[in-house]
Amino acid sequence: MPALSDATITLFKGLKSRAVEGEGGLLTGTDPTAFTSSDPLRLWVIQVGVIILMAQLLSVGLARIRQPKVIAEVLGGILLGPTAFGRIPGFTEHIFPSESLPYLSLVANIGLCLFLFLVGLEIDASVVKRNARLSVIVSLAGIALPFGFGSALSIPLYHRFVDPSVHFTYFMLFTGVAYSITAFPVLCRILTELKLLDTTVGIVVLSAGVGNDIVGWTLLALSVALVNAGSGLTALWILLVCVAFAIFLLWPVKRMMLWLARKTGSVENGPTMFYMTVVILLLWASAFFTDSIGVNAIFGAFLVGITVPREGGLAITLTEKLEDMVSIVFLPLYFTLSGLNTNLGLLDNGITWTFTIAIACLSFTGKFGGCTLAARLSGFSWREASTIGSLMSCKGLVELIVLNVGLEAGILSQRVFSMFVLEALTLTFLTTPLVSTFYPPERRVRVGDQFVKHSIMPEDDGGESSDRKSLVEDGPWRYRFTVVLDRLEHIPGVMAVTQLIIPAPPVPSGATSALSATETTDLKKPEVVVDALRLIELSDRTSAVMKSSVADTLIHTDPLLGIFRMFGLLNDLPVSTSLSVVPFDDLSRSVADHAARRASQLVLLPWLPPSTNPAPTGAEPATTPKPSRVENNPFEAFFGGLSGGDKSASATHSQFVRGVFAQSKADVALFIDMSDRSGAGGSQHVFLPFFGGPDDRLALEFVVQLCLNPRMTATVVRYTKQEVEAAPLEQPQSVHLNEEVNHKDHALSITSTGFPDTVYGQPTTQTRLQSETADSITWSKYASPVSDTPLPLRGALSRIGFSDLSTPAPLRAAIQRASAIGETHKRLLIIAGRSRRLATESHHQELKEIFEQYRVTNQEIVKRTIENDEYSWPTGIAKPKANVTMPAILDATIMLYEALRMRADAGEAGFWTGIDLSASNIPEPLRLWIIQAGPTAFGRIPGFTERVFPSESLPYLSLVANIGLCLFLFLVGLEIDASIVKRNARLSVIVSLAGITLPFGLGSALSIPLYHYFVDPSVHFTDFMLFTGVAYSITAFPVLCRILTELKLLDTTVGVVVLSAGVGNDVVGWTLLALSVALVNAASGLTALWILLACTGFSIFLLWPVKGTMLWLACKTGSVENGPTMFYMTVVMLLLWASAFFTDIIGVHAIFGAFLVGITVPREGGLAITLTEKLEDMVSIVFLPLYFTLSGLNTDLALLDNSITWAFTIAIACLSFTGKFCGCTIAARVSGFSWREASTIGSLMSCKGLVELIVLNVGLQAGILSPKVFSMFVLEALALTFLTTPLVSTLYPPERRIRVGDRRAKCSIVPDDDEESVCRQSLVEDSPWRYRLAVVLDRLEHIPGMMAFIQLVHPTPAVPAGGTSVMSTTETTNLKKPGVVVDALRLIELSDRTSAVMKSSVADTLTQTDPLLGVFRMFGQLNDLPVSSSLSVVPFDDLSQSVADHAATRAAQLIILPWLPSFSNFDRTETESTSTTPKASRVENNPFEPFLGSFCGNDMSASATHSQFVRGVFARSKSDVALFIDTGDRSGTGCLQHIFLFFLGGPDDRLALEFVVQLCHNPRMSATVVRCIKRGVKTVPLEWPQSAHLNKQAQTPEAPLINQSDHKFSLTMTGSPDTIYGQPTTATRSHSEAADSVMWSKYTSPSSDTPAPLRAALSRILFSDLPTSAPLRSAIQWASATRDTHKRLLIITGRSRRLPTEDHNEELKEIFEEHHIAGQEIVRTTIGDVASAMVVSKSACAILVMQAAIPPE
Repeated sequence: MPALSDATITLFKGLKSRAVEGEGGLLTGTDPTAFTSSDPLRLWVIQVGVIILMAQLLSVGLARIRQPKVIAEVLGGILLGPTAFGRIPGFTEHIFPSESLPYLSLVANIGLCLFLFLVGLEIDASVVKRNARLSVIVSLAGIALPFGFGSALSIPLYHRFVDPSVHFTYFMLFTGVAYSITAFPVLCRILTELKLLDTTVGIVVLSAGVGNDIVGWTLLALSVALVNAGSGLTALWILLVCVAFAIFLLWPVKRMMLWLARKTGSVENGPTMFYMTVVILLLWASAFFTDSIGVNAIFGAFLVGITVPREGGLAITLTEKLEDMVSIVFLPLYFTLSGLNTNLGLLDNGITWTFTIAIACLSFTGKFGGCTLAARLSGFSWREASTIGSLMSCKGLVELIVLNVGLEAGILSQRVFSMFVLEALTLTFLTTPLVSTFYPPERRVRVGDQFVKHSIMPEDDGGESSDRKSLVEDGPWRYRFTVVLDRLEHIPGVMAVTQLIIPAPPVPSGATSALSATETTDLKKPEVVVDALRLIELSDRTSAVMKSSVADTLIHTDPLLGIFRMFGLLNDLPVSTSLSVVPFDDLSRSVADHAARRASQLVLLPWLPPSTNPAPTGAEPATTPKPSRVENNPFEAFFGGLSGGDKSASATHSQFVRGVFAQSKADVALFIDMSDRSGAGGSQHVFLPFFGGPDDRLALEFVVQLCLNPRMTATVVRYTKQEVEAAPLEQPQSVHLNEEVNHKDHALSITSTGFPDTVYGQPTTQTRLQSETADSITWSKYASPVSDTPLPLRGALSRIGFSDLSTPAPLRAAIQRASAIGETHKRLLIIAGRSRRLATESHHQELKEIFEQYRVTNQEIVKRTIENDEYSWPTGIAKPKANVTMPAILDATIMLYEALRMRADAGEAGFWTGIDLSASNIPEPLRLWIIQAGPTAFGRIPGFTERVFPSESLPYLSLVANIGLCLFLFLVGLEIDASIVKRNARLSVIVSLAGITLPFGLGSALSIPLYHYFVDPSVHFTDFMLFTGVAYSITAFPVLCRILTELKLLDTTVGVVVLSAGVGNDVVGWTLLALSVALVNAASGLTALWILLACTGFSIFLLWPVKGTMLWLACKTGSVENGPTMFYMTVVMLLLWASAFFTDIIGVHAIFGAFLVGITVPREGGLAITLTEKLEDMVSIVFLPLYFTLSGLNTDLALLDNSITWAFTIAIACLSFTGKFCGCTIAARVSGFSWREASTIGSLMSCKGLVELIVLNVGLQAGILSPKVFSMFVLEALALTFLTTPLVSTLYPPERRIRVGDRRAKCSIVPDDDEESVCRQSLVEDSPWRYRLAVVLDRLEHIPGMMAFIQLVHPTPAVPAGGTSVMSTTETTNLKKPGVVVDALRLIELSDRTSAVMKSSVADTLTQTDPLLGVFRMFGQLNDLPVSSSLSVVPFDDLSQSVADHAATRAAQLIILPWLPSFSNFDRTETESTSTTPKASRVENNPFEPFLGSFCGNDMSASATHSQFVRGVFARSKSDVALFIDTGDRSGTGCLQHIFLFFLGGPDDRLALEFVVQLCHNPRMSATVVRCIKRGVKTVPLEWPQSAHLNKQAQTPEAPLINQSDHKFSLTMTGSPDTIYGQPTTATRSHSEAADSVMWSKYTSPSSDTPAPLRAALSRILFSDLPTSAPLRSAIQWASATRDTHKRLLIITGRSRRLPTEDHNEELKEIFEEHHIAGQEIVRTTIGDVASAMVVSKSACAILVMQAAIPPE
């Protein structure tokens, strides 16, 4: 120990003496704040950390006085400047030295361009159009008057403070523009914070702000052009070119971007990587062009933001991908730059302060006066007009941009600049308090109150509503419910519970109603009515504000409401829907107000336990994210303790639930679904432990009401505690009991103040006795009913078992009873009262013992929250989260417009004055950086390197590249999942170690001759050998993942092992790199030891306490459930840069710290995937190419100029491949793989890439590798990465691959018996009916239509409330065998994004957790429909083949493909709208593309990718296929009770006819079938694609042409035709006509021995023949007439009619021309004649296009 102490002292004494060496970081005496142009990253990280931390600390305090975050960022920049911190000795010299400012400025200006792009995305012209007149008047008044005041004030300012060399005109112009500007982004956030977006004032201000913003940027462009112009003519040319460029962007480019978005599927599914790349390239190209003509780069970025299409919520999705990085990292840098130029110390005399006050007063007077007067003249009251004027006077970053332009151009002095900055800060600060004073909440006039009502049935606000209210007040039953919907995962449970409260449920197949006629008659009045309230949180992110602007349309397009409306429609349940878009703090109040407004008797709140929370798969985030004030919440401790101590439960949802409990005036029920997701909700038995009190009496009444449902039974046990004296119960003092007691026997009239834990007051002896009396009366009423009890109630009570139990341990007895009931009843619902404050016993001690038994803390908090008897049983108890409150951080994503860089020379105006656009300018490197971000040419072109990559610009390029490299390594860390290694621990460790050891040895051996031939002797051989070995042993895990994805190997045994081994290899590789850097940087061995110890200690610190803290913080902020909040993102970014800084200063490398932070981020709830999605596009598109460019600039293959060099290069590549390939191959072969599989593993593990390039660059920067050796190794990495794909494709072709479960995990809610399956298959083969259906689910919006369609096929439909089955016993018995079985196939596209690869690694769990499958399984369970679910994660090209294979595997007879028209595609909100058919890799000449993009009003927003997928299924499927095109009203489509079929003939039409007959076995269905015969037209042969041909047997006249099933032909298909039928001939036409006649006669004239069910079905079909010369027009007319008489109509048609006898080509062509739609032939050959005519005529009906299968040869 003394020796160690002496060594430590000696080491640190020598640090200072070794400071000159500059090696080893902090441990060798290096000043961490020292700036060097060769490595500016370290100081930049310090600057970023200080800036972000300062902004966050200030925002905490300012948030309490409701100030936007922009104030904190601006003030933070000022404080860091010379005003405050700059006065600290040495602060500026160390943190912000002048040499570092150009680098900081570059990154800040990059972020500024991105921010202005986001501002352009935020501008929506439709907002102005809605209030055009008012917005124009207010906007112009708010520009003209302030501009005049500014111009007037500029005269004394100019003479007092401005240098006479400055043109007065320029100064006046800048002053006027600064006065007239309004900060639109800040204005939006203030409106959001003050909840004014849904008021009349807020709408007008938002519209006027858009106009003001556009005019302001135009004035800014004009100002810059005039200042930069050398002459008036030059200024004119600048303006003309700028206008022309803006027109070019906003017209042809905008249309091209919309076309590209549709072609790539970006409109429907969010921007693809290719589309993002195009947008970013256009952004930098536009910024470069506007900068080069003399305007400014930010103006070009702003224009591109306006250019991006708004269709499908594309602008919102783009904002979501960029906003966090821009607002957290980039924008605060610009505020700091502005603050460094602001010195309030210059305001040092009375005259200066007088002018400063005058500037602020005149600025406010101009804006406030102009806008207020304009609003008053437009009809607003003085209060509203004053509010508008106050809001429009908001300044911010926009004015700071103008001021910075003037400062850099020399127009403004630093003193005048500081005066105007103070004015902008003051006016922004005053906006919130002024508006709060002028326009308090009680004075606000709201537009529709932001609650948009949409009911599926007419509502009478008059007598019917009041009659229902009076009716239910006289009885204990509750018939009007409010159901809260905030997450997709809640839908299954809510559907199940809602169906339980329907008085008469669907009758099972073959059963009859258990209710008598008297019962059903009594139960019909009053009927149950459900109000579904959709909650969406209005957060402070830019994207959230953009979503709020389309809130009025969400009520019609929200998929959650669509699903619930369809559920109500299918169950004849009146469902009205409402939508509330409010901030988090108002969510609970919104629910309470809605329930009161709708006179709801019970509010149902769903909640899903943490253990069943699925990881996000593109699903919508919840609407209860972060609370702004998380108080001492009893729910937090409880929810955090459920389900095995799962820590992923968010405190935010519990805060919301608690608020509803406290604020609601109606009864409230919290449904906590703790059972299996596959079976939860459809509970048929209820258990109620009755302890007494108002809540228990309510629970008892509700149990009785539920048992009015004949399918429900119940057990009710009344527990009393023996030999225990009544103990006083503690109660919060904030709640007190009212003096009066209500006459109702189950509720006491109380008053609640504050925010209590329960709603009942302090109990007294009197109230206890009254409560006990009420308990006894209620119990006797139901346990011992009197003789005159109504018959329905008597029937309900007969299904309830009542019992009493006196026990000294009632809670334990309740636990045991619940456990026993759960064993005998598979579906159990436990109902309990929330509170028993007025009961007579206290169970405090017993509950405390139970908590201690299950190791649960905070017993008192949980007890006060849900009381003794609700969750004491073992299924729900586990260790909860600590009940610690966290001060809320108001993470407003407030983005301010800041800064322009102007040329120092007054006459500079871009290339108009002969400026070299590529000239490097150290203070202003942005323009050159934009060029470097684009594609590069060869450095041998004369002048290329000197102009594009001059040596002076490389440090700037290096800084941006290294920032991106740290972010990339952070993403790599996020991609590392330890669970992958655990699944194949033994194999992965063996392969990984073998793939490291042998290559490291070969690399070390090769380093000997390499060192002697090519390395400077001053380099230590040990260092060189170490780097060579590390470079050899590395495997590029990110590149490996993408190769596995591209080659579709992720679901093979080889892919699983390689992925696991790659994770281990990557971790070991980075560890070796850290070791190498430490040894190289160490001044001595002891220093190296200290570096390694410090690095190891820091790693342990991050991976243990910090990782636990990050998980705790994620749970506290709601980031696990709802995605990372802005605050959580800020913490992650701060931790990332702090870790990078620490590892860099101790002598390792910054990237190692970033990698460790990536591993530290929790994986719970898909948090790592969500973080990756937010960062990956920016990193991979913008930053990473720069790092590759730097590597390329350091790589000079011309240095390989002799045979010895090339011999060594080849040896390096060969030995590298040999080491990796042989080591991994032998290890895999020894582990039991075949030689083919082992060789494939070896080939994959030899993949190099960016990881080896990072190692080589580290060695080059450290001086270990010479440029020649570096170039040799770069060539080796490139060669091995290039060879990986062809080698694997050769060694492991698709037909040789062994897949693990085929990546389709099966999860069925019913047991699947193979014998039963075989029997059913043989049974249905002899029948024309189709009972095994494969339903494809790829989008949430498809669920309502599929639910409706599947219920139509279900033989026994749901019985209306209070009704009985229309079918006879014979019918139901016949229809039970065989029953319909549905296979739901969930498709998820495996794209090449990192996040997609991460999702694929958890694909085996998605079948159980996917919310779409959960909803569909619950739908099947509620309808007694067997539903099996499967999930397929495959690349886009394999989606259609996956469907075809799945149908063949499951013996499906009919595949149902859903499709939603363009006009129904909803704007992307928080709900999942990520379709699984994104970009097509090869979009061929697709007939579906013009079809899907042309109908529905010529709306072209349909994606070509979905049509490509549909076409593939049509071409590849061996089963019948039906394309369900839902073009009807989303509120009523689906429960289709009438069918129309226009029969023209052919195999597909015969299939359609059979399917119509099958559907009409459903008694609720009827049909009209019209057979058309075309008169007076000569038969014309039809053209046909040559890719499909008839079987040779069918071409022989003697061969039998008609199959046994009389509607199928034996054919062979080649290629990918547009239809599946071959070239028609006279013989095939005749046989097809004969088959048509046979089938038509079979159903129109049934024989006497026709089965009774079939005869009943045919009785519901109207058959008719129609001779006509215009059959398609007749079909349209018939469909229209049928639609007029049947509100719910489904049109069924065959896809192709290639084998009938008539040709309708000319008639169809005329119809297309009438509707101005092109591509008639393509549409016709895709979906057939009738379907083409129907969709072109825009029939507002659902259409089912059917294609018959090809029978096997």
